[in-house]
Amino acid sequence: MIPIQFAFQVDPAAQSCTEGAYLPKFLTPTPEHGARFYTPVNQALKINIRAATTQSVITGLLHSGPYNVVKSSSGSGNFSLTWTPSAREDGQSHPMCFVVQASVSSSVYHSELRCVIVTVVKEPPPKKTYLTVVKLNISTTLSPKDDHDKILKAMKDELIKNGLPPDITLHLLSMTSEKELPPRAKP
Repeated sequence: MIPIQFAFQVDPAAQSCTEGAYLPKFLTPTPEHGARFYTPVNQALKINIRAATTQSVITGLLHSGPYNVVKSSSGSGNFSLTWTPSAREDGQSHPMCFVVQASVSSSVYHSELRCVIVTVVKEPPPKKTYLTVVKLNISTTLSPKDDHDKILKAMKDELIKNGLPPDITLHLLSMTSEKELPPRAKP
């Protein structure tokens, strides 16, 4: 029997476990955990990752995945992972996992772990398109006539926050202000 000894350095507890304070918080366009990507052989796939903190400094991105993934940074909290699969990897699926690292003094903090699955294909599958028509009544102080773009952006942000993909496209077919509506019948 050979005795083995391990040494651990334990950082003090973070003053706050709220994402975005000391622990890095992922921002758009970072893919959600479990997202699936399909990429053709010999075509580069670029995954953009963005994170922010208010009480610590982002120091890097740690990742795992295929051996030839290239990591790059374009400023604090902005990273990308780029991978070009070869013909040998056709039909295979590969997990790519990552965390963003931040620090204050000698303490190191990590974001949540996110993993995506990349499937290599000869040709990418056709992108699915869905059409959903929704009739909504919203309350806002914005003017439908003057603030059309702001209202559309607020609606899109809310839909993304509730789980729709960030690449959704919204079109408002019509918008009516309260002033333009006929008077309501009293019960």
